[in-house]
Amino acid sequence: MREQERFFEKIMDRLDHLDRNGLKNLIESLQQKQKILQLVFEALDEGIIIVSEERVVAMNNVARIILGCKNKQYGTMAEMEKFVANRTLWHILRLLFAEEDIRKEFSVGQQEPKYYLVEKRTMADDVILYKIVDQTENKKLQFQLKNIESLAALNTLAAGIAHEIKNPLTAIDLHTQLIQRAVQKNLVCLDENLSQYIKTISDETKRLNQILNDFLLAARTRQLKLSFEDINLFLQETLHLLKPELEEKQIVLREEYQQMPKNFIDKDYLKQAILNLVKNAIESMEKSSLKVLTVRTWYDTIRDATAIEIADTGCGIASDQIQKIFEPYYTTKDYGTGLGLTITYKIIKEHDGDIQIQSKPGEGTSFTIYLPIHKGSKLLTSPL
Repeated sequence: MREQERFFEKIMDRLDHLDRNGLKNLIESLQQKQKILQLVFEALDEGIIIVSEERVVAMNNVARIILGCKNKQYGTMAEMEKFVANRTLWHILRLLFAEEDIRKEFSVGQQEPKYYLVEKRTMADDVILYKIVDQTENKKLQFQLKNIESLAALNTLAAGIAHEIKNPLTAIDLHTQLIQRAVQKNLVCLDENLSQYIKTISDETKRLNQILNDFLLAARTRQLKLSFEDINLFLQETLHLLKPELEEKQIVLREEYQQMPKNFIDKDYLKQAILNLVKNAIESMEKSSLKVLTVRTWYDTIRDATAIEIADTGCGIASDQIQKIFEPYYTTKDYGTGLGLTITYKIIKEHDGDIQIQSKPGEGTSFTIYLPIHKGSKLLTSPL
């Protein structure tokens, strides 16, 4: 600020010695410098807002986009609120005005939160500068990397578990079956309590086997067995397997299929991902008064991808849980392994796809799978 004051002091000293042409050249020079500074100001990657005496005096284009502000006529911070779409973020800026200088990350929204790094700096007694950086894409990348790292750790753990558990578990299962057969043939006489204990051992052995199989599926890298499929027909065939369960639980199935290009998929592998999502949806609607399962498809032109949405009217997922649901072992179920959605995420990623989630507690959850159209390129690297 001191250098700026000296600059203007020099100009003021020179004014008395300038003729008309000299003054004109000076003004043109200042205008040129102002244009350059304005161009630089607008070209910055961060959103910049300058406030003097609680009045907004400047805001660059990035700040206007982040705040959803189309108005270029500025007023006080209170007056500006009606011109700003992102009012939650604007409210944060207003609260920070009276605080000490700060640099902190804030999240805005619940269903699809946006993350902003906000820096508030006092430039002079009556001048405040705000710098805003949209961190949302970086956060999404961090979450994806965390999921990838979790899957890598799971590979190592699953290999050890398979080695340590598979053999004794098979032996327990085999001997339990031998006892049950002996009872059925009246070779062994057991009272009702003992029979129930053996049945419990058998049931729990099967559950442990399922857990182990889930571990192995999550850990293995699978060579995709691709075939060129009509996705709508594939979904209809997959959902047909669950119709008896849907009818028994009085769940209405709505299918909305749009015409789409065929795509290369591993039918058996992708079927497991779809079944995992649908079964999660069924379980989430167990206590719902409205039970509707919607399966919808469309062609996403921007992504050049097949889109599959599976939506329910169930209990929903809290915002603080959404980023964790694809992590291994994370589950809200009493008897869940915490691997179902991890496996689903792995299957979609191995198809070079993406999966997104939207949820609102008490209203339901929607998973959307995007599978890129490969246009036959996968045939070059993967056997059909």
